[in-house]
Amino acid sequence: MSMICRNLKVNGRRTSVRMEQSYWDALEDVARRRGVSVVALVAEVDLARGGGSLTDGLRLTALSYFRGLVNQLDQYGLLRAVVEESKPRLKFRGSKRRSSDQAPRVMPEHATLQ
Repeated sequence: MSMICRNLKVNGRRTSVRMEQSYWDALEDVARRRGVSVVALVAEVDLARGGGSLTDGLRLTALSYFRGLVNQLDQYGLLRAVVEESKPRLKFRGSKRRSSDQAPRVMPEHATLQ
């Protein structure tokens, strides 16, 4: 994945930040959802980041924001991983083909979203 470099004026100084496009897209989403510009969001992260790099702070901001949304959805039961171990597994015998109206439904073996 290619890196995108953006030159920004943050808290009175010029700086450049180099990240993957997906992080820039995520930060734009976060800023839009919070009702601020990307530059304002970057300035906020810059003030709160402590001794870490600005790029790391921005990546963590995007990750934390969306993980928080997922946790909220899960808290209200909107996203729940369900493992269905009690259902019998389908067994396929021989090479006979069934017509589509007799074919069993194949349920995914992995966790599903409800």
